[in-house]
Order: sequence, then C-alpha cells, then structure tokens
Amino acid sequence: MLIDGLLEKEHIAPEIRGGLLLDTPSPVVRGNELWLYYAVSGEQDRTWRTALSIFSLPEESHLR
Repeated sequence: MLIDGLLEKEHIAPEIRGGLLLDTPSPVVRGNELWLYYAVSGEQDRTWRTALSIFSLPEESHLR
C-alpha cells in the first residue's frame, strides 16, 4: 500500500470532510521517483479532485 487515506488525509486533502475516497491510480516513473496521480473525494461532498503524491525509489529499482 502506497497511500493510507485515513492516516494521510490531512496531507492529501485537509479540506475534505468525512472519510477519504481514492480511485484510479496512474503511476509515472521519472528517474528515481514514482509520481502517483489519483482521484480523491470526500465521503460527504463527493467532489472528485486530482491529487499527486511523489515517492522516492531506491537506486536499484527498475520499475517500468
């Protein structure tokens, strides 16, 4: 699991009320980083937004 919506809600979308809904991850590898674009919404307002989380990858990683 890359993102725990409940634990990371304040970093991803602090304005969202209620639980956090995540959908449609789209990963892009750029050098030694994983850029993960995904849809995020709140359980109460159901307004979908696009989010981006960037993760560092180990040097020996060869994800494609």
